[in-house]
Amino acid sequence: DTLVGGTGTDTLTASFAAAHTATVNSTGIEVFNLTTTTGATTLNFASATDITKITNTGSTADLTLNNIGSIPTSVDINTDNGNTTTINFKDSAMSGTSDDFLINLDGVTGTIAVTRTAGASNTLETISLNSKSVTNTIADLQTTGATTKLEITGDQALVITAALDNDVVTIDGSAATGALTFTTGTGTVTA
Repeated sequence: DTLVGGTGTDTLTASFAAAHTATVNSTGIEVFNLTTTTGATTLNFASATDITKITNTGSTADLTLNNIGSIPTSVDINTDNGNTTTINFKDSAMSGTSDDFLINLDGVTGTIAVTRTAGASNTLETISLNSKSVTNTIADLQTTGATTKLEITGDQALVITAALDNDVVTIDGSAATGALTFTTGTGTVTA
């Protein structure tokens, strides 16, 4: 079955109370609001189109979003309770020459992993982190192979506890007004 949205902005809200794996078949549904509790949830978005925003909100277990076919306007992570959010892109999603993937942070304390499907050769030109509402602490920002540039914005402090991956060699925090705390990897970094 395929979920089909109508005109305007359509929102699907789903809460998973136990470990769950599913394939999302949708078209015309622009916003996904997701919460996972008790057990890890893995969703395959290979057959979902027209997505502009995904929100992971109030989850108390890991959430994995696989095979996203295009770069959404943003992925928002709201109160992750120290768990891991994994965002995995198809190679075709990253085929542009100026891809900028925005992650809005609001009460983050866990790990964020941005990955590519197996065999992918394209990368995201920029991953942007917007720290808002409260101080956000990313336990580990995992981006190996996904990007070489990190941009940080927002009016709240951002702490990235683990060292950045070695292939992040450009960091731009000029638009951030909150305090920034992070450690670079072993690559030669331009800030």
